[in-house]
Amino acid sequence: MVNPNIWETRRLRDTVPTNIVAKKEATMSDLMLDVDQASELKAAFRRHGWTNKEIKWLCEGGILRDVREVIVGRAEIKTIPHLIDCFSQPYVPEGYSVETHRQYGEYRWNPKHVELCVPVEKGGRNTGDQFRKNLLHKQVLNANVLDHLLAHPELIPNEWKGEVAGLPYMIFFLGTTYKDCENRLAVRCLFWRGSVGEWGSCLYNLSEKMGPRDFAAIRTR
Repeated sequence: MVNPNIWETRRLRDTVPTNIVAKKEATMSDLMLDVDQASELKAAFRRHGWTNKEIKWLCEGGILRDVREVIVGRAEIKTIPHLIDCFSQPYVPEGYSVETHRQYGEYRWNPKHVELCVPVEKGGRNTGDQFRKNLLHKQVLNANVLDHLLAHPELIPNEWKGEVAGLPYMIFFLGTTYKDCENRLAVRCLFWRGSVGEWGSCLYNLSEKMGPRDFAAIRTR
């Protein structure tokens, strides 16, 4: 005669693995990435200036796990502070000397506390020098900040890559001015070189008129 307890043990042993597999398959199928969601991800990556290399890095190791910890409230993201020495001697282009250099010690970079000021006013356009004089009461950034941003382009706000009539924004760092051998004043500018995908800088003669794509970088706090 067959022991009913043995039969019951065999029956449970046969059914439990099947139930586990079925449950696992249901869990795996919970994540569905359809075409619309893929498009949303692609648009978000583009909107925030991601590169294919950065997206690949995001998918490796446990980075996405850490991001999820932030989403569910078990972790937080802290910005690494970038301190810029705005007191030291700035870079001086060949053939120029420093005319003025605003020194304000160690500056903690935060793009949320920087605004771009437009030079165009009623009655016509300012020259670069008129614009500089109008901002003497403002905390304009100096060339040390410009050089730090060129060395760390990941810190530059994506919005600074803007264009007007197909020409890039010119971001002026009026806290440092230069003069050449003929005493002509100039200032260094930051701009996005879209054709090669990198940031560059140039000298701008302050006697020239400024237009709608020219801005001054100013500290707000």
